[in-house]
Amino acid sequence: MRLIMNLLLMLKETEQIKDFEVELITKSGVKKWFLFNCVFIPDQASDFCCYQGIMHDITLRKKAERELLETERLSLTGKMARTIAHEVRNPLTNLTLAIEHINDELPDESESIKVYTEIIERNAYRIEELISELLNSSKPKELNLQLVDLRELVDETLELAVDRINFNQVYLQKSFAENLPRILLDKAKMKIALINIIINAIEAMTGDKRELTLSTQQQENTILLRIRDTGKGMSADQLEKLFEPFFTAKPNGLGLGLTSTKNILNSHNANIVVESELNKGTTFTLQFTFAD
Repeated sequence: MRLIMNLLLMLKETEQIKDFEVELITKSGVKKWFLFNCVFIPDQASDFCCYQGIMHDITLRKKAERELLETERLSLTGKMARTIAHEVRNPLTNLTLAIEHINDELPDESESIKVYTEIIERNAYRIEELISELLNSSKPKELNLQLVDLRELVDETLELAVDRINFNQVYLQKSFAENLPRILLDKAKMKIALINIIINAIEAMTGDKRELTLSTQQQENTILLRIRDTGKGMSADQLEKLFEPFFTAKPNGLGLGLTSTKNILNSHNANIVVESELNKGTTFTLQFTFAD
């Protein structure tokens, strides 16, 4: 209503609306972007006048712009990751070799010193792990494609998270459509993408109502997989940055899990839409297209 009032005010003041982008919901519930133009047309011969408006569907253009931006971000992250890996791994290797040499030279009774060398070893190993995670989250994925039953894939992924689901007392609901066609996926990599979303959903739910719902649906030549939680939700600003590298709301999070997920989905030419409302929950909708 506020949007309509603002548009009417704009028409009254300037007698035109030019290149106004607006997101609308169709009768079928699909969100689409439109470019709206409107102009006041007076009739000099009488008191009759009218407004002429044109709306162009720019949903595909907006999607392409968004995907291009995400691709550029991943590319930049990949370049940064390779630079960091090169600059850090060389001194890290020297450090690890030096610690191994020190351990070999230490007498057996030097237990107090070994405590500190073990601390250095553990942290050097952790740095190596972080570098690997950064590289894996941003580089293009080489896929081992096979025809996969999406319901079986989701069930197998949920088995990986069953301990977290039980420990966090999450009520799991599944609603899978019957007889869905199989789709070409890299099963192992898609499990990684799904488990990242599922774990985030579980960790977002801290109140009394903890429900995780997974459902599938076919729309023409697209299969939709929805993962919905009843967690704390996200603001519009958080949604905008959700897949950016290093963005995280977790105190100890690295912010690469969903970046990796988006990279895997991009490799499969799959789309992901995220809707969220603060204090009500978040829904991830994955869209897989298959040939007719």
